[in-house]
Amino acid sequence: MAWLVAGVASASEVSLQVQAGWSGWIPRGAWVPVRVELLSTDAVDGMIVIDVATRDPSGPMSFRHPVRLVRGVRQRVTLEVIVPEVRRALLVRVVVQGRDVAREEIPLSLRSAVDGVILVLTREAAGLESLFDLSRILRPAYITEAELPVHWQGYAGVALLVIHDLDPEAVAPEQREALAQWVAQGGRLVVSGGDSLMRLRDSWLGQMLPAEPIGLYRLDPSRELPGVRGPILATALSPRSGAIMQGRLRAQGQSGAGAVTVWAVDLLAPDLRTWAGQGALWEAELNTPVPSWLVTRDLRDVLAASRPFPVSIQVWFAVLALVYLSIARFALLRASRIRFGWVPVLAVTLVSVPTMYGFGLQARRVGTVAIQTSVVEGIGGADAARVRSIIALLSPYGGAFDFTAPAGARAQPIEPHALTFDSPAAIRGPAPPSGLQLEVLQLTPMPVRGRLRESPDGQRVDITPRGGVRIEEPVLVRRGQIYRLPPITTALSISLDPARWETFAAPPNAPPALDDRLMGLVLARIAGRPRGSGASAWLVGRINSPELSLRSRSTSVEVHQVVAVPLLGEEGRP
Repeated sequence: MAWLVAGVASASEVSLQVQAGWSGWIPRGAWVPVRVELLSTDAVDGMIVIDVATRDPSGPMSFRHPVRLVRGVRQRVTLEVIVPEVRRALLVRVVVQGRDVAREEIPLSLRSAVDGVILVLTREAAGLESLFDLSRILRPAYITEAELPVHWQGYAGVALLVIHDLDPEAVAPEQREALAQWVAQGGRLVVSGGDSLMRLRDSWLGQMLPAEPIGLYRLDPSRELPGVRGPILATALSPRSGAIMQGRLRAQGQSGAGAVTVWAVDLLAPDLRTWAGQGALWEAELNTPVPSWLVTRDLRDVLAASRPFPVSIQVWFAVLALVYLSIARFALLRASRIRFGWVPVLAVTLVSVPTMYGFGLQARRVGTVAIQTSVVEGIGGADAARVRSIIALLSPYGGAFDFTAPAGARAQPIEPHALTFDSPAAIRGPAPPSGLQLEVLQLTPMPVRGRLRESPDGQRVDITPRGGVRIEEPVLVRRGQIYRLPPITTALSISLDPARWETFAAPPNAPPALDDRLMGLVLARIAGRPRGSGASAWLVGRINSPELSLRSRSTSVEVHQVVAVPLLGEEGRP
């Protein structure tokens, strides 16, 4: 605990308690929760500031959150931060009127850095000790309902979520939504069986399960779980549509792109904690196949590292230079021939300096630009799409910048710099002359729906854009072939001419236009997927959606967006 007496007109004592990470573990490159508990002797309007060390010599990354404290009332706040440097402490401060009224350092070490965590929602912090023997550096973190993230991005460092003891009514609506959104994007959820599973039967979580719990019985585990002494308590499972049953004890299903598994037995029961097969069981759960995303951070490869000045600026600079040299030469030639010849020279200097300075400011403003490339990827089996954007700030002359990501999005620097996060979506700071790249992730409603149907008369595609979206240069991709469609502005239903399918071939050299490079990357990823991995047909095209665009008051933002949506088949599935 740390506290400090504020040197303000109305002195206040603010006590501060801080916990960082998932049970102290810090997943690399992921959002990490920092839980702050505050108590003040007076009413206080201030700011919680978390300073995270980076290798940038100009300073740390700072995460800020406004806070209003009521006298004598304990308040808990959870902030999520990125920790790029685990060998240096986090500094948590409470700032009021520009002064620190409380501060605490949270020591970190390399031992706290992990590849990911396995969250276990349980009353008893035990049961997954065998995970220390896995090939990857994954560690269990035991949590309660209150510690579940309220945003799906908060699960970024979570490899697996295990639910053992859950009170459905103790989970807030935003936590339920975050969990469902994370699973739909490829998260892995395991729900343990036994008596606790029966309590979930009619809950919001029970509706996500691939099998319905219908009763309890005593099981002899000698066949399914050899080596476990029995009998043990088990839940009778009734599989739902699409579920895959493995014996009587395990049901697996899909929710969007994610995997949901329910077990009939209590996986954390004392008899199973020491079972020899537990390591293999959890390894299998961690390796449950989920679809991979079309693009990762390698989306930044299509971006240029620099950009020349516009021709208009180059012309103006040439004209200004010629005018300045002509006037300066004339003034210098006349200076030695007339009395007070230095006066024209001084006048030329006084006029040219602010002119050149103003031109320099304009050139820096024009030379600083943010380029956003976004891929809107539809999630098969869900009415949502995930948006991955890479923003490159080209700032060869420095200056300050500010970015605000769309609602519900989170921005994260690919290379840590001295930045200030006023919220997970609002970033500002000095523009590094070497440039800055950000990754922005968000969810959005599916912008377009489509279905590819087979019939004796041939193939037919039905496409319905939503929200007024216009799709330019739309292309169907199927089994390594592409079919070019006309621009789509309203519902489209056409028969496909078999002769117009063409084999996709990536150009040998990268196209000069960024839009073409972006489209080519997405098409190549889809065409190169092996059969049986995800949807068999996709719709790809260029869009321009302001709702997905970054905003900035300091610089212009050039936006390039591509949508890629899996088409439904005859059975209504991708």
